[in-house]
Amino acid sequence: IINKDGKISAANASIQGVSSQNIIKPQKIKSQYTPTKKKKEQKSSLQIGGSILGIAALGFLIISSNRNLFSGCNVKGNISVSSGEKFYHIQGMPEYEITRINTSKGERFFCSESEAIANGWSKAPR
Repeated sequence: IINKDGKISAANASIQGVSSQNIIKPQKIKSQYTPTKKKKEQKSSLQIGGSILGIAALGFLIISSNRNLFSGCNVKGNISVSSGEKFYHIQGMPEYEITRINTSKGERFFCSESEAIANGWSKAPR
């Protein structure tokens, strides 16, 4: 017989030479742990809190890696993947809009060209 869990189980089984009166039937043991509504609410609160924390962390990363949005520091200092050279881009340059700054790789924003130059960055060739 297939039980409600989809598993095969025996029905009307017996052991030759053993009386069914001598068989002890297993009893269902009630768990001592029963989650309360409060615990379920706490879990939901933790899940929501974790989600909010994740969103806040993501927001911080976006803001910190794009500080030009708030501070006017819009000179992009990126590092060439092929050469490792440090180049800065200013608004109006051909590759300015497509240049993405990854602060975890040492790239950053500057508030002026002179600041970028003072920190050892060169103007991008395009």
